[in-house]
Amino acid sequence: MARPGVTYYDISRAAEAVKAQGSEPTIDRVREQLGTGSKSTIAPLLKQWRNNVELNIEEPDTGLPSDLISAVKSLRDRIQQASEEAVEQAKQDYQSRVQTLERTLADDQEKLSEALDREQTLKQQITDLEANSRKLNGELNGLASRFAVTESERNALKARAQELKETVSELKDENRTVRDHFEHYQHRMAEDRQLERDQFQSQLRQLQSQVESLTKQLTHSQAEKENYRIRYESAQDQAEKVTYENQELGHRLESLSSQIKKLELDCGSKNKKISDFEINTSNFNAEVQGLKEQLTRKGVTLERAETDLHEIREYAGRLEAENKEIAEEKAVLQGRLEQLQASLGLIE
Repeated sequence: MARPGVTYYDISRAAEAVKAQGSEPTIDRVREQLGTGSKSTIAPLLKQWRNNVELNIEEPDTGLPSDLISAVKSLRDRIQQASEEAVEQAKQDYQSRVQTLERTLADDQEKLSEALDREQTLKQQITDLEANSRKLNGELNGLASRFAVTESERNALKARAQELKETVSELKDENRTVRDHFEHYQHRMAEDRQLERDQFQSQLRQLQSQVESLTKQLTHSQAEKENYRIRYESAQDQAEKVTYENQELGHRLESLSSQIKKLELDCGSKNKKISDFEINTSNFNAEVQGLKEQLTRKGVTLERAETDLHEIREYAGRLEAENKEIAEEKAVLQGRLEQLQASLGLIE
């Protein structure tokens, strides 16, 4: 914006003086002639003077003080320049804020994409666990078939039942321990699932209005998780059924110590598989919790982005109101200037 101390009248007088000296009026020469003023202030006024010179526009001899006419023109030029600079600055600020917001949203979308990829990986792990569960069920069914074969030998084994009662008692204790372990694990998993469902539903309610697409994806994941839980409980029921069948078949395998040892080895192998399955389930729950935390952070980031966007819109509204006021003032001054010019024309 031109400073009040340097006007178009001053610039025109200095430029004419430089031209009278036989030199081309430049910004530096005019500034040297004035002894004051910045280049950014002198440049637009000198350009206006050159345009007026090219159009052969001269100061009218109206009988009014030339300082008054120069002051009015300078005021008009300053208002116009201030208005253009304010609009340009507002546009630059708005574009800068919008670019920052777009970069933030792009980063959030990239993080969301990574979270979706992670979810796909978890789904693949669930599929692998289900395959392992089916394999375990197949092995249990094979074991049940072998137990069924031994049913035909029951009558021949009754005579030696007394000798192996003590061994059978130990097996019963082990089976009870395994069953207690299954019940405890099932109870603990039910509590963890209930707590996770409550927390997850609370987070979904908070994010539902902002990230509807994420809510749909999470709902789909929850349905898959529930399906997996049902399959897992079914596998547990089958395992308990097999445990019960082990107790029944223990009476029929009392005389075959070699086969009992083999069954003990089989039970140990299956317990190891069950332990591995528990570890995989725990890892899956930890990864699901991590995904929930990432979604919470994304929700906070989106809220901040919306707040910034709201502030930008308010700031743009204020700038538009200020520009409107400046335009109104400019129109009033333009009208006054036109009236002054009209009156000057009448005087002539």
